[in-house]
Amino acid sequence: MHNGICGWRIKSERKLRYWASTGNVRLNLKFFIPPPYRQIVNLKRIPEGFKIVEKGFNNLLVHRGKLSKRGVMDLSYEMEVYPLSYFIDPRMNWGKVDEIPEELKRKYREANIYWPLKNEKIEEIAGEEWFREERIKIWVDNAIRFLWKAIKNAEPQVERLGALHALESSKGDCDEFTDLFITMARARGIPTRRITGMLIHNEVEMHAWSEIYARGEWIVVDTAMRKVGNYSPNYIVLKVEEFNPSLPDLQLSWKGGNLRYEIENEVPRVEKACEGKNF
Repeated sequence: MHNGICGWRIKSERKLRYWASTGNVRLNLKFFIPPPYRQIVNLKRIPEGFKIVEKGFNNLLVHRGKLSKRGVMDLSYEMEVYPLSYFIDPRMNWGKVDEIPEELKRKYREANIYWPLKNEKIEEIAGEEWFREERIKIWVDNAIRFLWKAIKNAEPQVERLGALHALESSKGDCDEFTDLFITMARARGIPTRRITGMLIHNEVEMHAWSEIYARGEWIVVDTAMRKVGNYSPNYIVLKVEEFNPSLPDLQLSWKGGNLRYEIENEVPRVEKACEGKNF
């Protein structure tokens, strides 16, 4: 319990096994951990030789140093996370698209392989009558209805496929719902970003959702769960992606020789950090 807020205890167990060609290989390794964004975090344990680096909204554990010729590096950490839930009345006015500052619109019009704003299929959607809606809340509701018609087979995918694949195959999971929504929202001029993390019901699932900028604040839109403006305590934020939508959770590079490695992953263990309460 943290100031009366129920939360989650996370234990992440992970190891790096490596074989270096020389004793002069210098390793640069970093990976994301839940940041203090929409949640209170209490870090209990981090791997030896790592330090916490803040980058924008995100937190990373970073290690830089020389390796022995072979060994095992512990990447495990333990922390408590206390989500800060909020709810926005769906009847509230979220403002209009033309009220969003042009500088902010331009900043979030960046396109990439997952968010292909200038693709002809996206331009066709932009020509539909519902897409021209000025009221942001109404536009979001319309976009979610469109998504669920476009992605008829909501099912897990082996890998993240992006907005175009979702349109062409009518298949997707939370990644495709989120990528297509971000693509359409940015094409409409609504600043939007991607959040990844965990969604906890009966079990822990890795999940992706989005946030749009309206009313002078960032509002959660989880299109795969059809939740708008409702951020509940069963969400844990791991990473905020605004302009690089393909940041790997773990990034590793080296110099000074050759390196072979294996990463042993276990699904993080998540337990309630307070007893006798349900979310």
